[in-house]
Amino acid sequence: MRRNLLICLALIALTAMVYWPAREHEFVLFDDPQFVTDNAEVNAGLTWHGVKWAFTQPLLANWHPVTTLSHQVDCQLFGVNAGAHHLVSVALHAVNGALLFLLLAQMTGATWRSAAAAALFALHPLRVESVVWIAERKDLLSGMFMMLTLWAYARHVERGAGSREQGAGSGAKKEFDTSPYPLPDRGGEGKHGAALVTSSVTRHSPRHYWLALVFFALALMSKPMVVTLPCLLLLLDVWPLRRIWKMEDGGWKMAGGEQRSETKDQRSETRLSTFNFQLSTFVPLVREKLPFFGLTAVFCVITVYLQRSAGAVAHVGGLSFADRAANAVVSYALYLQKLFWPTKLAVIYPHPAAHGMSFFEQWPVWQVVGIALGLVGISVWCLRELRRRPYLAVGWFWYLGSMVPVIGLVQVGEQAMADRYTYIPLIGPVISLVWWVADAVSQPKLRRVLLPALAGIVVITCAVLTRRQLAVWQNTITLFDHAVRVTTKNASAEFGLGTGYDAAGDHAQAMSHYRAALEIDPAEARARRNLALLLKQQNLWPEAAAQFRTILDTQPDDLPALLNLADALTHFGRDAEAAMHLEHALALAPDSLEALNNFAWLLATSPDDSVRNGARAVELAERACAISGFKRVVFIGTLAAAQAEAGRFAEAIATAERAVALAEQNHEMELAKSNQRLLELYRAGRAYREKAEN
Repeated sequence: MRRNLLICLALIALTAMVYWPAREHEFVLFDDPQFVTDNAEVNAGLTWHGVKWAFTQPLLANWHPVTTLSHQVDCQLFGVNAGAHHLVSVALHAVNGALLFLLLAQMTGATWRSAAAAALFALHPLRVESVVWIAERKDLLSGMFMMLTLWAYARHVERGAGSREQGAGSGAKKEFDTSPYPLPDRGGEGKHGAALVTSSVTRHSPRHYWLALVFFALALMSKPMVVTLPCLLLLLDVWPLRRIWKMEDGGWKMAGGEQRSETKDQRSETRLSTFNFQLSTFVPLVREKLPFFGLTAVFCVITVYLQRSAGAVAHVGGLSFADRAANAVVSYALYLQKLFWPTKLAVIYPHPAAHGMSFFEQWPVWQVVGIALGLVGISVWCLRELRRRPYLAVGWFWYLGSMVPVIGLVQVGEQAMADRYTYIPLIGPVISLVWWVADAVSQPKLRRVLLPALAGIVVITCAVLTRRQLAVWQNTITLFDHAVRVTTKNASAEFGLGTGYDAAGDHAQAMSHYRAALEIDPAEARARRNLALLLKQQNLWPEAAAQFRTILDTQPDDLPALLNLADALTHFGRDAEAAMHLEHALALAPDSLEALNNFAWLLATSPDDSVRNGARAVELAERACAISGFKRVVFIGTLAAAQAEAGRFAEAIATAERAVALAEQNHEMELAKSNQRLLELYRAGRAYREKAEN
């Protein structure tokens, strides 16, 4: 017990040391604003209203209230302090590493193998995205509650192992055992890290069963990716819990209803050679997991509904099922490649079938088929090794099954794959590899020297690579600059890099990367919109108008594009066209304050006699002021201009004076000065006219 505690503390300390630079990282302009920095409900901290909002409102097409609550707690304690939020995530990940160690050690009895697997999990570079991307706090929380689910389930099984009946017919007698987990061999760890027990589902611990169900619900409310966990529980029944095996051994087996007693050392040599596929054994194991499958079904329905409602379930570039299936096959292989060779990691991997291409233009059919056959071959080999090395099959199918929700058969989002998706699935292959390597070294003397040295080299290498990958996540610019460099034709990364430079005030660089994104993918609407806004900001009105028109070609009811195009058009004498777009905007949103005010101003101040309409301008301006409660200086100033155009100068003077007074009261001195100048015009009996710039 003391040794396990020391190993836990060492894992936590090592993880914290490797991830310590994250305390100086910033929030990134990729989902972090929606989750934290620009989210008023989260910024307010932990409040009753915020808790209700977390449980009743989806966020970015997902319902994960536990994750939202964690962000609210962070804001309650630290405000919007990026460094503190990052350190909380690092602490959660460090705890997850310790939990994985305790879980494996409990179930297998193999202390040092469990420690090695947990260290690889905690320090592998693929973990960086989940740990230092604040928006991915959901990975850490779902992982933590998943491990707690497995712990409670293992305790449930362990408590049921204290009394079980074995035997055949009337000759059956009770076997008393203290644990379903491995009995240590002479070297201190079980041969396969698994117990020598038979199938039984009797007299388990209800308390731990229901606790496992609660933890599973919390995991799902952190991130619904863990919906495959009930299947993982069945895998653990195979190994290391050994709940569906028959005991067979030349020296100890069932014979004529009698079971021979044995020594501890004899039990450690018992071979478990065959599955017990009797319905009386297998059906109860499935039946006890029905509540878990029920939770899975509920959360699958919720997730698919929310994703479809928000338009997140999409077919990238008209993606066919063949493209999606091929991407799934290739992604399985690429994730494994990154497990062994974690280089060129990026926040966004562009889908090969994006931009109207077929997936097979980048990955020929023969390569996809070859990879698929390779995956099938590994599966068959693991099953053939099930008798001697059951951990291979369990680890492999842990990986294949856990990846199903995010492997791309149902395309959610734009990415082909994502490093964050591996947080839970790659635990399986890591366990298989550690146990396999340990079993491969049979000589005790060599085992004592070679295995610690090999584990140390791998862990140190992972720590170094993780530190390097951490530097990529310092801020938005470093993150997307790296993605642009390590991927090809990545329009989303170019857009992200543009937003980083835009926020930093480097508008020239921002426009350069927005244009680069549009060269790769002309349908990248986010880049086009931001480029148009920057052009407008720099008074490049004809170019800005051209970009807004392009947006409207594909999205004719885009209200912001309509308003911005109308604004741009008025700056180079296209007032009649601007009026047409503002009419369209008001038809879409009759209570849009911006549409009401802008149209009223145009109708009141246009130099084009055919556009001006004082009466309509007054009507629109009065509506804008009424909706805003006469609390916006700009809207009151527009009403004064409309009244002057309608020849109602006495009212215009009174309204302009009201605008000046409110501006001074609000310390909006520029608005006060501009309304004062307009007031002088109205006092002289003159209406205001705009002038086209070009």
